[in-house]
Amino acid sequence: MNAGKELLRPKMLRPHLSLRTRLLLGVSGFCLALGAVQFFSAPLRANPENGVVVSGEAVISQEGSGQLAIRQGSDKVIIDWERFGISA
Repeated sequence: MNAGKELLRPKMLRPHLSLRTRLLLGVSGFCLALGAVQFFSAPLRANPENGVVVSGEAVISQEGSGQLAIRQGSDKVIIDWERFGISA
């Protein structure tokens, strides 16, 4: 009969944590959240560099911080890029 009562009694998912452990978990969670906010709010720049127009007509220019503008003068353009990377 006791076995049936044991099955009906809900088990604790987590034992009581000490104050020190709860504070450590809280601070750790806060630090992770703060790091995530800084990571996702920092703009990533992924512009190609040193483009050369191989076919067609186009003008490549840097505009502002991290902005690259390509103005096409023909309907089709082929651009050969020296490098493409991501920097923070």
